[in-house]
Amino acid sequence: MKLLVATLCAAALACAACTESAPPAPSVADATITETFTASLTPSASNTHPVTVSQVSRFIVTLVSVDPQINLGITVGSLSNGTCIGLKTNAAVQAGSTVAISGTALAGTFCVVVYDPGTVVDTATYTITVAHS
Repeated sequence: MKLLVATLCAAALACAACTESAPPAPSVADATITETFTASLTPSASNTHPVTVSQVSRFIVTLVSVDPQINLGITVGSLSNGTCIGLKTNAAVQAGSTVAISGTALAGTFCVVVYDPGTVVDTATYTITVAHS
């Protein structure tokens, strides 16, 4: 009988150890900071805009305006030693209130690259907003 009780206790402890739950995912803060970047873009060129995120948060990039009215490409990446390593791209962004790229960003330094996807004929002037926390 003692052997049976000891075996059941050992089995119960073993099962309890198997049911550990994963740690909870970090909470995602709303985007409370909006940065605005305005620049000019020539054919086949790109501009990199650095962005520092202080906590896990929503990350939203919008092409607010472009003159002349053409599509531009936008890439969001991780900034490392001055180099932007692309993570997410939208190659056909139209200006307006539509979000170009969005997601969740960890705390760190990121980059938003605006580039000519083959639509810039002379010079295009654009404004983007980047919302984060």
